[in-house]
Amino acid sequence: MTKKYALPLILLATSLCFAACSDDDDDKDSSVRTIDKWIGSPCTCEGEGCEMMDIPLPAPVLNATIKGCENIDMTGVEGGKLACLRTIAASQANVAPPTYFPKGYCTISAVGCDGSIFCGAASYGDVDKLTKCPSGSVMIESKFDYPIAESPSVIVNKTCAKACNSNADCNGDGEMSCIKRNGYKFCYNEQNFEFMGDDIKYTKF
Repeated sequence: MTKKYALPLILLATSLCFAACSDDDDDKDSSVRTIDKWIGSPCTCEGEGCEMMDIPLPAPVLNATIKGCENIDMTGVEGGKLACLRTIAASQANVAPPTYFPKGYCTISAVGCDGSIFCGAASYGDVDKLTKCPSGSVMIESKFDYPIAESPSVIVNKTCAKACNSNADCNGDGEMSCIKRNGYKFCYNEQNFEFMGDDIKYTKF
């Protein structure tokens, strides 16, 4: 190849490569955050009020304190509670929907419950007022029927999940992976969808 044609071909190849790389980046969410102790981070609960009837409470009461979620800013987020989602074993399914968060999961959340006399223990926050999540997260909103202590109830759940581009953005030690629903990617575990039914809405912030 002569020098006369070498430079134009190199420039063409560079342009094609640049275009291909840009196409690969089109699916990336620039709002994904890498801050520690934020939504999606591992967490624990300390003190009285972390559990009720051996069920871990996402938003503890009394003198309990959530540890590991200190960088979540609740400014401008109404209706939601700072929460540490933790695992509820399948053996406790008679009183609460089983969940799988082996290392804890920092979030802002609200739960409404109607029907069962035990709904008061299952509810926290105000689901009607929780209409937004912090930038860099995806709201998962579900409504489903669930018997609590064999008493029919309807549960509405709103949870802010950490947006992601890949598994590297999620807490792998906590068995969270970057999953995709309705075009949105967020850190979660597939097991947590088992009781949600099909009435699920996703909103990106």
